Amino acid sequence: MTRRGSLVYYLSAWICGGLFVTLAGYFGGSGFSPVMSQGLPGAVFLVRYFLVLVFGACSLLVFAFLLRRAAVWLRLEKLWQWLAAACVLAVPMGLAIRWAAGLQQTSAGSSAWLRFLFLLAAAEVSPYRVWLAIPVAAATSIVLFLIHRAFAESAA
Repeated sequence: MTRRGSLVYYLSAWICGGLFVTLAGYFGGSGFSPVMSQGLPGAVFLVRYFLVLVFGACSLLVFAFLLRRAAVWLRLEKLWQWLAAACVLAVPMGLAIRWAAGLQQTSAGSSAWLRFLFLLAAAEVSPYRVWLAIPVAAATSIVLFLIHRAFAESAA
């Protein structure tokens, strides 16, 4: 275990953030194909959650890293400050994911790793649903704030 809780912080960002992305896609109505919606709702949700964990890991970890760096740099110590920072960070990240997904769809020679990193994230944050990134970021930031605060207090 690390002293500042980095392992717990980033694993929580990945697992909880993936859950929140899946919930947003499930209730927001983005990215669920008609083929997948033919099965049991619970099974569809679990398959989608697994796919978000696999394909969205890079985006979730980058978000957690940038949020923690911003919180340390700006000395954010309250929950509402973390929420505001996460919501501000979510919009450009959602637009960047959308841009990268559009880039890989238009270029025939795009590399496989770019498709791998942004394929499912773009399906969850579709061009018309960038606003879904805001509640996902807010919910994830609450979990990350609590973990960051718990390990900051024990290290002091």
